[in-house]
Formats: sequence, structure tokens, C-alpha cells
Amino acid sequence: MIKCVMHRRVLQVWGLFFVLLSTIQILGIFYGPIRFVHQSSLVLAPIYAPGWEDEEVGHLRQVLERELATLGPYSLFPKSLIENFYLERDNAIGVFDGKFTGKEAAFDLARELGVESVAIASVRQYSRKISLIITVYHVDTNQRVFSVQNEFSSLEDVFAWQNEEGSSINLSDSTGMPTLGLGTSGWLYLLFLLLFLFQGLLMGLGGQEHPQLLEWIWSSGFLLALFSWIYALNGDMDYVQRFIATSGYLQLEHTGWERRATLLRYLPPLLVSFGLWARMRIFHWNKWGSTVFSQDFLKKILRDGAPLLALLSAFLYGFALPNFAVLEGIPLLAWVATIPLYLALASVNWKRGMGVLLFFVGVQSLVVNWWQGTFSYVSLPFTVTLSIVQSLPFVFLMAQLFRLPGILPFILSPLTWVCWDWIRSLGFLGYPWGILGVAFYGWTGLIQSAAFGGVWLVSFYPHLLGALGAWGVWDGGLQKKTAYRPLAGAVLGVALVTLLGFGIVHWRDAHEMEGQEVHILALQQNTDPRKHDYHRSFDRLSDLTQQALEESPVDLVVWPESAFVPDIRFWLQENRRQWKRGRLVQRFLDWQATRQIPLVTGTQDHDYAPLSTGDEEAVKRIYNSAMYLAPQRISDEQREYYYKMRLVPFTENFPYRKEFPWVAQLLHNFSTTQWTPGTQRHVFETPRFSFATPICFEDVFPNHVRKFVQNGAQVLVNISNDYWANTPLEGFQHGVHAIFRSVENRRPMVRATCSGYTIAVDEEGRIQEGALPFYEEGWLRAKIHIPQHQETTLYGRWGDWFPILCGFLVVLTLGIFLVQKRRLDLRADDCGLMV
Repeated sequence: MIKCVMHRRVLQVWGLFFVLLSTIQILGIFYGPIRFVHQSSLVLAPIYAPGWEDEEVGHLRQVLERELATLGPYSLFPKSLIENFYLERDNAIGVFDGKFTGKEAAFDLARELGVESVAIASVRQYSRKISLIITVYHVDTNQRVFSVQNEFSSLEDVFAWQNEEGSSINLSDSTGMPTLGLGTSGWLYLLFLLLFLFQGLLMGLGGQEHPQLLEWIWSSGFLLALFSWIYALNGDMDYVQRFIATSGYLQLEHTGWERRATLLRYLPPLLVSFGLWARMRIFHWNKWGSTVFSQDFLKKILRDGAPLLALLSAFLYGFALPNFAVLEGIPLLAWVATIPLYLALASVNWKRGMGVLLFFVGVQSLVVNWWQGTFSYVSLPFTVTLSIVQSLPFVFLMAQLFRLPGILPFILSPLTWVCWDWIRSLGFLGYPWGILGVAFYGWTGLIQSAAFGGVWLVSFYPHLLGALGAWGVWDGGLQKKTAYRPLAGAVLGVALVTLLGFGIVHWRDAHEMEGQEVHILALQQNTDPRKHDYHRSFDRLSDLTQQALEESPVDLVVWPESAFVPDIRFWLQENRRQWKRGRLVQRFLDWQATRQIPLVTGTQDHDYAPLSTGDEEAVKRIYNSAMYLAPQRISDEQREYYYKMRLVPFTENFPYRKEFPWVAQLLHNFSTTQWTPGTQRHVFETPRFSFATPICFEDVFPNHVRKFVQNGAQVLVNISNDYWANTPLEGFQHGVHAIFRSVENRRPMVRATCSGYTIAVDEEGRIQEGALPFYEEGWLRAKIHIPQHQETTLYGRWGDWFPILCGFLVVLTLGIFLVQKRRLDLRADDCGLMV
């Protein structure tokens, strides 16, 4: 009795501490050094600079956008995105080639773009100095937020952004106090603290343990802390702001304040909640009565530490793939990655099992998609949240499977997992990124299985071994060695499959079929063509191409995704040719035609479609495109296009904009481009071979690429950007996913990226020599062998048969089990009636 009273008093003290700490942390949101600041969206209006040349005004705009992007209270809507906005409306002319036309026009621009603030810059040039005035207004209230005037001795000082004394100018000194406010991350942090406060009130008022609630608090807080830490590493700036602030170099020198703020916000409540949870769950005095290392003791530890096992599995899974710590990944971890998770599921009831699985999905998705934190404020949290929501059917089914007896859950779980990986590749939200089998991209013998069952079959191997390894631990521990016999059999089977794969590769090398050799030149210009100046990107690509062709001719030149951004169809129209973009388009076409270069490049195209049948009005549809220019074309109209079909959900396409206008507005606020998905898998024909161009992440969809091959593609040519990721990780992950498409279809692949993983892959999935380093310009000359009669693999014929078979076996087994259980229940009822 005395112990119970003392225990209750201790919990009440803990509760009061929780309340005090959460109150301090909540106050810190609005006051003090770690307060949250509202980021107002801002656009820089066309600059008033009488007497200046267009190029000088353009240079000044780059300087001012860079300086405005570094201001913490503002999120800048840059020139490149504004041009895309007006291109969608056929109104790109005059927006930036024109001049400043007054304050009202600047406000109209801001209202049309939907931004909160507008900056107006005016230049006055005197005999000995240049005066620059920048004024920022709040659009809705017409209130002047701040105004700053700077004096310069020369035009060179303006572009160098230094005053008459030669010192660098800091605009933040003149912007005044930042506006307090909560964005997405702020609201999530506040919700976490309120949950922490609620836990404190429950303990303080009731004096009762709530370990399950504590489990949810520290696990959700851990995810939020990781989100915040990733953004802190990027100076709490999205890709667009970072690109502008660093003039395209992306790397920030100082992010110490942002990282310290994250630690001060999350570390205290996380340590307290986790420490108390561990005291209740793991280090409770009643737990240590069992003999240490006995099977009963092991199962108690597994049950109480289930979230930690899920956390361990999530990191093992993520680190098996290419990751932020080890770029190439540690594929050996894939064999044991799921063992802790399966042990956790076996040791808890199905309700807690669902929570454990959701925690695993969240952390695993965050670790695998770590690089998304460099893109925007919402991309990584959105991806993780979407992964969790999408996984709910899978989580429910997996938790239910572990209610089955014996080894059955450990057999059905790998089948279920592979089927689920396939399901999440389907539909508008399809995103088959981070499949466990991709970790073995360098295991040439093992991945030959992909020619039979796709990457799904390769992924099945580590899931099966992990599940059977967990079964051995669960059923036998350290005493019952017979429990590991299924694992030994599976290990032997995978070893035989690997040896068979090496045998296939050796035989194919020794019996190379007759055919032809073609040479493909893949360019990497190390710029983001959608953010860097279009002329600069074209100059770099054309110079690199000419340097490479001086060595020897090639059969195809490949430029990356969006390498030439301007919409050629739009700017070739007679009334637009004289504009800056129109002149660049004509220069590009003349350059290619004069040199007779067989060129495929990423670009943008459009057409018009009626709003409804019989309607005279039409809506403009914009496409992310690959365009092929034949070496001996006779006119500028002789162009072939493929329109990207698998668009990135939300950031490239949201098909429900009319039904959910608030989502469409949110996407616009985060500077997304809304493309129209293509409808046909077009295969290009060169004088010597045919090729298909899956664009960007289309090369991670096995069935999508398979259909290109069915349409006659002899070579796969992937074009991607990957410059924006600010890290080699995204580009490397992307590239190793693509390797499996070559094996699945027995087709060679060449990848050209702006600065990602520019490589050539043979039909066995081996990367050729000459892969380009990340974030360096250069070219790759790929020598491709094309057999006279290219084979059709089993995967090429049957497609995704293996994950479908896995799903069928799971349903069939569950059906048989339920029928048998029903019969046993009826017999038991009959026996009861007889008695």
C-alpha cells in the first residue's frame, strides 16, 4: 500500500514537471531566441532603371533577388517561377522584357501571383553615384513594411553589392522586427507540446501511468525533430530560396543557429518523455524476476521495447539503401533489417502492432527520403505523412497476420510486403521509391532474378530471410537450434540463385549475339536549367557538346531533363520570335541544324484542349517533354516529342484542382509547376536504332518502362535533373533504382542528368566506366551493343506477375485458415451441445 502511494506521488511530481516544461516550451514559440517567425511571400516587381540596358537590369534583378532571399521574414517568388506562371496563361511576353509601369502594376502582379508582399526597386543615376531605393509593401493593406536607400560609386559596386566605403551591404539591418507567426512546422511543434502538456495533466491530476500515450509522444516527437533538423541543416530555407541566396551553388556556410534552435525546442521534452517511458516499460522492477536470457525474459523485453525494435529496423532498412551517411549504402544490412520489426510484431497485440508499424513506416520513409528536406518546407513531411496514410491497409493486415499460429505469420509477411510495394507503385500517388531489393544494385549475380520477376523478386529475398531469422529467434532463442532450419534452407536457396545469376552473366558474356555498336553522348552541365539563366545553360551544353564531338562523332546526343526550358512551339510563333526567349529558341534550332547533331533534350511543350465537347473555349495543357531533333531535318517544325506520363504527385501534377481549390492554391504558394500527363509511350527512331526516354523518376516504375520496350525501344535513355537535391544522395538513389530496368528488360540504358548520376548500364545491370562525378560538368561517351535480335524476358512478357502471385497466395492462405477455423469452431459448438 505504501509503495502504491509513493509511486502515485512520484508520478504526480513527474506530471507537474511535464506541465512546467511544456509551458516554458510553448512560451518559447512566441518569445525569446527560438521563437517562430512568419515568412511572408514576396515578389520583386520589374525594376525602374531609366537609361539602363536590359542585361544590366537583369543582372541587378539577380542581385536583388539574392539579397531578398536571405532575409528570414520573406519567402521570395523568383523570376523563373513567375515566367512559368504566365506561360501557363499564354502571357509571358512583356512580364520581364518590359519596364516598370508603376506601383499599381506592381501590386496587380503580386495579387495575380497570390503573394503577400511586393518589393519595388528604383535606380537613380547621378554624375558620381548611383542611388538604389528598395521599398517593400504589404499588398492587402498597402502599408509600407520597410524602405532602404543605398548609395554606390559605380555600376560594378552595385553588382558586387558593396557601398561607397567598399563594405558589403546587409539588408536585414533595415527590415525592422520580424513578424511572429506559425508555419507548418510551428503548428506541428505546438501540437506536440500540447500532447506533452496533456500527458503531464493526466499524471499530475490522476497519478496514473500512461505508457502508451508516452510512447506516442516520444515517437511522434522524434519524427518531428528529425524533420526540423534536416531543414536546419539547410538554413530553414527551401530549394528555391537557397538557390537564389547562393546564386545557384546551394551550399550554405552557417546554419549553427538553426540547428541550436532545433535542439532547444525538441531535446528537453524528448529526453523527459523517453526517459519516463523507458522507466515504465523497460526498467520496471517487476521485469527482472525472470532468469536473464531465458525465452520468457527475451519475449518480455521484445514486448516492452517494441518501438525501439521498429526504430532499429527503420534505420537498418534505410542504411541498407544509399543513405546520407554512406552514399553507396550497406547492402548486408538488408538481410537483417526486418528481423527486429518482425520480433516486435510477434510480441505485441495487434493494436499496438499497428502503432509500431506506423512508427517504422514514418522513420523508414524519412531516412530513405532524407534528401526531400532540401526541396521545400512541406515535401518531406508530406511524403512521410502520405506514406503513413497509404500504408494503413498494409499495417492493419500485417498486424492481423501475427495473430496466426506458428510460423505462418513469418511466411506470409514477406509475401504481403512485396505485394504492398507493388501496390504503392500504382495510380496517381504511385511512388515505388526505397524498395529493399534496390540495396543489391551492385550484386550482379543476385539481381539477374529481375529478368524473371522484376525488382519485386529481388526484394523478396531479404524480406524472406529476415522473417525466417525472426522466427528462429522467436521460437528457439539460443536454445532451440531446430527453429533456424527454415532460415538455413532459405539462405541456401538465395546462394543458389546468386550462383545461377553469375552463370547467366558469364554465359551471356561468352555468347554475345551478333549486332551493332552505337555511341551515345550524355551531357551533364552542372546547372539547374529552370533556375539558372536559360542562355547560360544553353551555352554550357552547346560548348560541352562541341568539345565532345571534336573527339569523334556519335549516333545520339542526350541532354538532360529540361535542359532547354523555353517552349519552342510557343516562342516560334511569328509575334514572339523577336523577344528574348524567341531569339534564344531560334539560336538553339539553328545551332543543331547547322551541325546536323542527332539530339534529344528535355524541354517544355503545350497544346490546347476544349473545356468540354463542343466548347469553343480551350484550356492550355503544358507538358514536361523529351524532344528529338533528327540530324538532317529540313525545317524547324520537324520535331518529335514524348510527354512525361508518370508525373510526381502534387509537385508536378494534381488532377483534382477544381475539386480541391485550396490544395491547388497551397501548391501554387510552394512554387510547383502543374504539368499535364502524357498519354502515349512514344519511341524515337534514329538512323541506326530506336530508343525511349522515360523522364526523371519514370525510370523507377518497372511496368511503365517495360511497355516502352514492348513498343520497340532498343535502348532506354533516361533524362533527369537531380541538380536541385543539394546532395548526391537523391541522384545516386535515383540511378541505382534505374539499373533494374535494364536487367528486367535486357535493354542497355544511358542516363543524362543535370548533375546527378550520369551513367551507362549494360543489359546485365553493370555500370560502365566513365560515370561522371556529382556536381561537376562533363560528358559520358557510352558504347552500346545492340543485338540483332533482342530477347524478351519473362518479366517483359508477364510484367508484375510475382507481386500479384504473392498477394494471391496471402489471400488464399488466409481464406483456407479462416475456413478451417470456422469448421473447428462449429465442431466445438456441436460437442458442447452433445455434452
